[in-house]
Amino acid sequence: MDTIVEGTLFAWARTSVGDWLASVTFSIPTGNKMGRLDLDRQWVPANAITPIT
Repeated sequence: MDTIVEGTLFAWARTSVGDWLASVTFSIPTGNKMGRLDLDRQWVPANAITPIT
């Protein structure tokens, strides 16, 4: 996935090996740009999110 989208951060969780996961809600465009996929509280690796600056 190489698209940057805005989302809402809900929680952090630490895995058993020490990595961090973020629970976020966001919407991504489909491949043909004709629709969107809404993801609610999806767990993603910490390096997949960036704070708004």
